[in-house]
Amino acid sequence: MKKTFVPIFLETLPLLIGIFLTYLFWKNNIILLAVYLIAILIILKIKYQRGDLFALCYGFIIGLLVETVGASVSRYQSFANPDFLGIPMWLPVVWAYGFVLMKRIGVIIYDAKA
Repeated sequence: MKKTFVPIFLETLPLLIGIFLTYLFWKNNIILLAVYLIAILIILKIKYQRGDLFALCYGFIIGLLVETVGASVSRYQSFANPDFLGIPMWLPVVWAYGFVLMKRIGVIIYDAKA
């Protein structure tokens, strides 16, 4: 447990910072999109792991599908500042990073078990 807490926290830190940035910039989708894209590029440049690009692309596609269906097709959700298919354009990018984060945390947990 002790061996996994610090690595998991460090992997989760960008997500926590992203939540704070969303709170600050939710009214400006372009700035938020740019910040998220730059952050993901920096994270992947600092520490790229095998499978990150696949998880990123898959997360983007799934996020786009889920959020678009929810906002535009079934209309079970709506957003205060939509600009792309009924959703903020940065939202699928956040999903993409979320998939990378979950993959990385899964690897940490798996390796700790060994």
